[in-house]
Amino acid sequence: MLFKLGDQVSDCYRRAAEMHENAEAAINPQSKRDYLDLKRRWLFLGLSYEFSEQSTDQRGPGQRAARAAARPDDRGHRMRR
Repeated sequence: MLFKLGDQVSDCYRRAAEMHENAEAAINPQSKRDYLDLKRRWLFLGLSYEFSEQSTDQRGPGQRAARAAARPDDRGHRMRR
């Protein structure tokens, strides 16, 4: 099944937020590190997809800025401007 690139970006950020929540709930320090590493990887993949999308994106800068504001911050929360 093919996904739109925007859906893949959103999915990566959603998974990164899940990993953040799992890390917060983890009792074992190694598990916490593992979840934070997974979060970092999901964020990197989402940014990679987003970069790829922007290279072919025909939307204006205002719409791209709105997308950037929707990215999760380091704590897995949506950024606010």
